[in-house]
Amino acid sequence: EELDDLEARNDELRSRNEHLVMKLSEFARKDTTASRKEEARKKNEARKRRREAMMKEKEKLRKQLDRDHKFLELVSSLKEAKMELAFASMERDQAALELR
Repeated sequence: EELDDLEARNDELRSRNEHLVMKLSEFARKDTTASRKEEARKKNEARKRRREAMMKEKEKLRKQLDRDHKFLELVSSLKEAKMELAFASMERDQAALELR
């Protein structure tokens, strides 16, 4: 009878152990899924921050390019005005020589 009681207790403990192993494995699976989701969320946030930083840098470079372009236009206009001034000065000198 004592042996039967021990076997019954052993079966009960084995059943409880299997139940706990199943629960632990289910928990581990859920925990792994949650971990993966958290990792994916972090990666997405990092990707988003990098994308925003790149967009900010792109905008900064575009503004610098616009400033450089305007500067080059001003330099070109200045060169043109300088040439016109030199030509007008030559015409003035030529007219002064013809008057003499």
